[in-house]
Amino acid sequence: MGRVSVAGFRPGAWRRRRQGGAGKIDWPRPLSAPHAAGVRDFLVEQEPTFAHSRLDSVGISFGYLSKPRA
Repeated sequence: MGRVSVAGFRPGAWRRRRQGGAGKIDWPRPLSAPHAAGVRDFLVEQEPTFAHSRLDSVGISFGYLSKPRA
């Protein structure tokens, strides 16, 4: 949640708004500042439990996160 704070959001409020599953985060908004600063590569971190196998979960995340443009 430190990254959420650095991005200018309140971690507790951000987390409460974003709970509820895949596809709930408006990624272009939080990624716009790092993108403007030149960041082009981001890591996807996953922790158990998974609704799918780990490999399938990575594929789903990649498919979702490769679409937004900051």
